[in-house]
Amino acid sequence: MEARERIRKEKANGEDLVTRLKQAKRVTAGFVWKEGTNRLGKTIFEVCKEKQLMKKKDQEDKMKKEKKAYFELKAKADSILSTGQPIDKLSNKELNIVLRSLKRDGDNKIPTRKSEMKKLYQQWRDRQPLDFPADDASNDDELEPDAGNGNNDPSQVVEL
Repeated sequence: MEARERIRKEKANGEDLVTRLKQAKRVTAGFVWKEGTNRLGKTIFEVCKEKQLMKKKDQEDKMKKEKKAYFELKAKADSILSTGQPIDKLSNKELNIVLRSLKRDGDNKIPTRKSEMKKLYQQWRDRQPLDFPADDASNDDELEPDAGNGNNDPSQVVEL
């Protein structure tokens, strides 16, 4: 009866399973047991699905920001290179913009000396532009009720 009393008291204080699930980083068997229940039902499924969608949205937003920043930098670099000035005549600031548009993950830091920057430009100038994944409709089928055992109803309860 202790668990039931604790649950009633927490509900009276506004705490319920859904809010605690949303605050949890992971849903484990220990977490569910600690919360005073021993089953996984529709509530937990919905909360996990919501968390997964929020994480996916955050990743998409981050990718859009990176893509936008890259294309702005690429446009600046293209305008600098379209002037037709030789690399020797570009300022360090302009050369830095061009090199940042050619830099990839895993490359070393861009040097600050002009002679080193020119050498680096000679190495990187034939690089292809970055490819970003297309903004297509994503599959939301990653977290679905188990289709293998014929129990496709998420409201069914699984006993631990």
